[in-house]
Amino acid sequence: MRGINGLIIFDKVKRFDPYQVIKKMNNSLRHRGPDHDGVWFKENVFIGHRRLSIIDLSEKSNQPMKIDNHVITFNGEIYNYIELRTFLQNKGFKFTSSGDTEVLINAYKYFGVNVCKYLNGMFAFAILDLQKKRFFFARDPSGQKPLYYFKNENYFLFSSELKSIIQTKLVNFKLDLQAVNQYLAYGHTISPRSMIKSVKKLEPGTYLELDLIKKLSKK
Repeated sequence: MRGINGLIIFDKVKRFDPYQVIKKMNNSLRHRGPDHDGVWFKENVFIGHRRLSIIDLSEKSNQPMKIDNHVITFNGEIYNYIELRTFLQNKGFKFTSSGDTEVLINAYKYFGVNVCKYLNGMFAFAILDLQKKRFFFARDPSGQKPLYYFKNENYFLFSSELKSIIQTKLVNFKLDLQAVNQYLAYGHTISPRSMIKSVKKLEPGTYLELDLIKKLSKK
């Protein structure tokens, strides 16, 4: 289990310290990843990760991971990463780690938005393309790994857990009563609803794109 977080600021005026916000978000997910606390940031984009070391125990697999113009924060496990790694090596890709994170980011570089068709695993991840200034978010078809997000005219937030977004105090805290009814009936809310009306949960087997000028699209 790992934890992923992110804060994108659309408002050019920074009304708070975004680095401290992303660190606080990471701290709230320490139980998901006690082995490493990582933050990557540039201008108005802040990406966080809490790591639980499973496959590659070295620092080479720490996240957020940046390769060329792409940055990834990833929660989950790609079961067919060895086969994908071999395929990508035959296409000329080079690898410096033995983990599945580097395989995933390179698979996205090769397959683009169709990458999930080639993944066998449980996952929720965010990849930033610095050249296109666009985020790609995805969640596994079975919905084993969660991904919550919030967007208004000033900010976009995402996280593995709802509480990480709530505690930033950037979200209107208003209960979604239909989601509450779902929780009482089924023991969980049904995507895209969450317990907070303004925070959505990405549906299983769905991907989301966000460019850094606020445009959001989901497929």
